[in-house]
Amino acid sequence: MTLILANQFFDKTLNMKEYAMKHLNKALALIAIASSSAAFAASDFDSLDIDGSGTISPSEAAVDTDLMAEFIELDTDGSGELSKEEFSNY
Repeated sequence: MTLILANQFFDKTLNMKEYAMKHLNKALALIAIASSSAAFAASDFDSLDIDGSGTISPSEAAVDTDLMAEFIELDTDGSGELSKEEFSNY
């Protein structure tokens, strides 16, 4: 009986470890995704405004094909550059 209880406890311990590892792996994966998303989002206004002019020119925006596809629509004042306000609609 003691051996059976010990085996049952051992099995439960392993199951709990497997459960914890699965959840830890999921948590780490989510953290990695969030980190990479944050890094990707770092191609934000300040990182695109390479010359520090306070606007994003078409040549600066060219590194982001999605942004270039929407550039004319985002440039609501028609200046040929995106202000921070205009970029915030991206």
